[in-house]
Amino acid sequence: MPIVGRSPRECAKRFRDHIAELLSKTIAPRIPLMLYGVERTEGAQFLVWFLQGDKPTTIPIKTRFGPLFFSLTQRVEAQKDGAHYRLRTLAYWYRLQAASGLQDEALLRWEYARVDPRLPGPPRNHLHAPVEIALDGGTLDLNKIHTPTGWVTIEELVRFLIAELRVKPVSSKWAEIVAVSERRFREEFTGAR
Repeated sequence: MPIVGRSPRECAKRFRDHIAELLSKTIAPRIPLMLYGVERTEGAQFLVWFLQGDKPTTIPIKTRFGPLFFSLTQRVEAQKDGAHYRLRTLAYWYRLQAASGLQDEALLRWEYARVDPRLPGPPRNHLHAPVEIALDGGTLDLNKIHTPTGWVTIEELVRFLIAELRVKPVSSKWAEIVAVSERRFREEFTGAR
């Protein structure tokens, strides 16, 4: 079942609170998530991102490779669905970068854009990285092409940050926390079981 609520803001707040709970218990105990939205009669669009003061920000993380910065942005839309509103993801951008500025180049960026998959164009779910691969016919620049991926959940990113990059988790029970969050997301918010 997708995220539903009596109002667009209630739907978006449920989603934001789910992400905030996961991150506060695993990698970011003190960084709040902002919910910014534009509501219309038929629905609303919201952005969810890290907030410092009153501005979107990255969060510093200590990895086995040294300090990095992580940013997360989700663009969601709540649409009228009978007596309630239903939330769906329009886009996400997850970034790991060496510098803290939101406009700084990402080392890895996972992106999704809701488009009709029957239309020609790049994959909806994709990865970018500042990597160039020399080939006989030229250079393949992974920052300029859309390398396909599957749907990347925030839970998968948390797992990646802790297990692969060795970000120190807030709790020693981080794996259980991620598994519970992932199960809740799939069962309560997507209907996939």
